[in-house]
Amino acid sequence: MKTRFFNTLAKARDSFGGLFAYAPGKHVISPTIDLFCVGLGSILVLAPLVLFGDATILGPGASTIALLTLFVNAPHFMASYRILYRSKESIVNHPWASMVMPAGLFAYLAFAIIVAEEDISHLSLANLVSGLYLAWHYTGQVWGMMATYAHLAGRPFSRMERILIRTGLRLQLAWHFSWVLHFDGGETPIPWPLVNNIYYAMSCLTVVAFVLALVAFTSYRRRTGKLPPLRAGVAWLALCFWYGAMARHPETLFWVQIAHAVQYLSFPVRLEMNQYEREHPGEKGKTFLHCVMYFLVLIAVGKTVTWTSKYIGVDLVGDLFGVVSGSKFPIAVLAFVNIHHYFIDGCIWKISNKQVSDDLFAHLKRG
Repeated sequence: MKTRFFNTLAKARDSFGGLFAYAPGKHVISPTIDLFCVGLGSILVLAPLVLFGDATILGPGASTIALLTLFVNAPHFMASYRILYRSKESIVNHPWASMVMPAGLFAYLAFAIIVAEEDISHLSLANLVSGLYLAWHYTGQVWGMMATYAHLAGRPFSRMERILIRTGLRLQLAWHFSWVLHFDGGETPIPWPLVNNIYYAMSCLTVVAFVLALVAFTSYRRRTGKLPPLRAGVAWLALCFWYGAMARHPETLFWVQIAHAVQYLSFPVRLEMNQYEREHPGEKGKTFLHCVMYFLVLIAVGKTVTWTSKYIGVDLVGDLFGVVSGSKFPIAVLAFVNIHHYFIDGCIWKISNKQVSDDLFAHLKRG
């Protein structure tokens, strides 16, 4: 009886190998941390709201928002700057992200602040662009997670599977666009009935996105004999939960931002670990301490940017251009950081780029 039982377990393990098989070293930080960060943690947190309408998670206290922003959200923004500006070579290799785009964005936002006393529409446009760009950022990152973990499993998605999954993600991106317009407080010039109809139509089309992903996963199972890697599937499912939560309550966007930041942070952390160990080959035992210092610096820089914009920039800009312009200055700083961050990530995180792949997965070769 025991033999039959264990044989059954072995067959189940083989059938669902993509779910349970973690080859040694085939991870970013560790199998458990990867799984939690890529989306399992956010699914567990948001499930009561998405599945049962339990709104307990809504309305976190100001101290909770401040702490999570300081220790999670701000570092995920600053990590992109660390990657992009850490070397002259990186700056030269990404001129649009490092120089051209931020210069143009700075000029536009400076203009928006200068004229804010009489016309706030330019700053409102920047905020709208930031919200729309966020949709591209979220869905693009989820696809990056899926592609990465399929690569680590040694079974990447086929061309047709990629098309199916990414088409579904584009539909979810379009839903996010419609969500931004639907909940933007009436700032969009598009008539409200049209916005409402677009939002309703895109909400219906998310079912198509779900079906396309299931077709791709089924194709993957037939082609490889295994289900897609668990971490790839969880990344996709997490996005569904994020958008489900946002559809139920717009206020959950804060929690979605935190989930997105957690999903992201394991990658720059691994990059930092690999680069430190490459530059200090005899000091591998100090990697953890280096990462602690790395995080503390990210937190400090993020806090400095926020504090400076609120308590120095407001008064300075207010004296120069007026009270309204001064009060809107932190919003302009946030828009700059958000939009530039989205653009940076679209440039630097290309797993198909050999240099990026070699740097991110250097620990696998050492293992």
